[in-house]
Amino acid sequence: MSDFFVKKLINIFFNIKNSYKNEKFYAIEKLIEETSETYYQEKVIQAKALANANRNGKYLLDLINSILDISKIEAGKIELTPKKVNLQNFMNDLYFNAVAYQKSKTKDHLIITKSVENIAREHYIFDELKIKQVMLNLISNSIKFTEEGEIIIEAANNGNYLVFGVKDTGVGIKEEEIGLIFKEFGRTSSTKNMEGTGLGLALSKKLVELHKGKIEMSSIYGEGTKFFVYLPVIE
Repeated sequence: MSDFFVKKLINIFFNIKNSYKNEKFYAIEKLIEETSETYYQEKVIQAKALANANRNGKYLLDLINSILDISKIEAGKIELTPKKVNLQNFMNDLYFNAVAYQKSKTKDHLIITKSVENIAREHYIFDELKIKQVMLNLISNSIKFTEEGEIIIEAANNGNYLVFGVKDTGVGIKEEEIGLIFKEFGRTSSTKNMEGTGLGLALSKKLVELHKGKIEMSSIYGEGTKFFVYLPVIE
């Protein structure tokens, strides 16, 4: 029975009841209130179960896709598709995606900014989709683990490399756990109860290395984390 039909029946009853004051109607009214309350409680339970199923399904799909991508890279079956990328447009796209994700996580006390400095040219050559995948993984991690403060998304040219950075003021990582970050299924004490497959950074590292680049990070526990992606500048 649809919500619309249930509401329609209830409305019809109350219209009749208001026209004819009668004890029988009050008894029926009480029965309808109890029945409708039970009905909507069941709908809430069903909605929560569906949301949980969708969340688990997405997790499983992300896990399978990440495992497949890593396996393909290790088998040499993923090829890059480098092309000229307008860096300003690329950074704007990252920023808008970051803000949308921030809103979905209701991180209202978080400030997201972007910075583009020392850029010698308008276009750079790299696989846009794969580097976007890497950067969005870094950005989403920063948003998940930062409750307030600032996240900075930046790009700069240091000569031989185009350098992308993601800096946050989040929970940070303990020094003894930094070695886990890029391992497959690596989880730190501050991330073990958070959503995620534990494969995102491992996959990101492999995608950057496909570009003959490197990914580095530094972190201070309780203060924040910085990630840097170095891509060789292709003439």
